[in-house]
Parts: sequence; C-alpha cells; structure tokens
Amino acid sequence: MRFCKVVVQLLRSVLTFNFSLSTAQYRIHESKVTPRGREFSLHAMCIIVYAWLVIPLAMLVSGCGTGIEASDQPGILRVTLQADPADNSITVGGRTYEVSEADLFGVTVFQGKVYRDTSYATLYSHLDAFREGDVTYDLLEYDGDGTPIEHVIFESFVPPGNYDLLQFGFTATLVRVGPLTIPAQLPPNTIPLLEFDEPIEVFEHDTTVVRLQIKPFQSVVRFRDAFHFITNMEVVGITHY
Repeated sequence: MRFCKVVVQLLRSVLTFNFSLSTAQYRIHESKVTPRGREFSLHAMCIIVYAWLVIPLAMLVSGCGTGIEASDQPGILRVTLQADPADNSITVGGRTYEVSEADLFGVTVFQGKVYRDTSYATLYSHLDAFREGDVTYDLLEYDGDGTPIEHVIFESFVPPGNYDLLQFGFTATLVRVGPLTIPAQLPPNTIPLLEFDEPIEVFEHDTTVVRLQIKPFQSVVRFRDAFHFITNMEVVGITHY
C-alpha cells in the first residue's frame, strides 16, 4: 500500500513536469523567439517522458489495490466432550460402585480459547451466543443405547487457518454414585485451565470438530480425607466436514 502511494505521487510529479514542458513549448512557439530546432527538442522531450516514465508508472498504479481487500469467511470450530464408556465404576473404601443412569457427574466448562501463537479466538457455547459463560454438564447422561452423550461444549465461528492450542476452564461440581456423594475438587493452588497442544485447522465455510474424551472416575483421586479432581482427558479425534 505504501509502495502504491509512492508510485502515484511520482506519477503526479512526472505529469506536472511534463505539463510545464508543454506550457514552455507553447509559449516559445507563440513568441517566435526560439528557433524551430529548440521547439522540436522540447516536443521530443515530452514524448520521451511519456514513453519512459508516464506509461510504466500508470501500469504500476493500475496494479495497485485499494487497500480494502476481501476478508476470509469464517469456519466453525466445534468441541465435544464424552465420558469414556469403559470408565464406569469407582472404588471407595474397598467397595466398587458401578455407574447407573441415576448417578451424576457434574462438570463446569468456561473460558474457551483457540490459539495461533499468541493470538486467539474466543469460543462460545453455541453459535448464537454473544458472551462467555459457565455451563455445567452431566458426564453420566446416556443416550438410548446406553452410550454416554457426546456434549457440544463449544461451537463458534472462528477465522480460518491453523491453530496450535486449545484452552478452556474445567472443574468438577458434584459426583454422586449409588449411595455416595463425592465433593471432588481441584487440588489446592491448581489453576482450573486445560490445554491441548494439537494442530487444529479451520477452513472457510467448513466445520472442524475436536472430540475430547474424559475418564471421569479415574480423574477422582482419594487424598487423605478428601477427593481431588485431577482431569484425565485427551483428544481422540479431529474431523472436518
């Protein structure tokens, strides 16, 4: 853009100089003072200036853009979370409790971001959302065939391109299995942020799905008289459609 401005300014200068030459030629011709040879020299100089400067500069200017280029259209980034179907029991005090549909494993998700180096795009819970917020999900919800539901925890329009880090806040709220109620909490002084160093590519008009899977009960660790929530989660797939 700066180059184009310089070329335009140079073209204006050349045209101004050429106009001055043409004016001088006209005045000399009218006054009949200058010999015919000098009039011809000035005329030839004007032609040379046009041929060697004006025309190439005009071609450069025609190739310059306006500086307002069309922006890339966004794609959709969707992040899902599902409990590992194989992690379906917990042992407390030497007794093992199997999971049933009446049980509960509450988690809260918040502050989603996807990074490209130090720049990031904010992720929202759904496409119509316009601000961030905490959303709670039950990891022990099941569909009709007894498979844990795959929750959509983020779905947002983001600029297309390559991203290298997915980050969001994640905490447990309440775990209830059979007769047990477990107040699982993060260990002291733990920042409730999860980060996944994964290459994520988003395309214009397409949807990129990042599938996360958590082992809920393996994430609950007994420590003295408390239960700590130490997240055991991984990316199990990234798809595009």
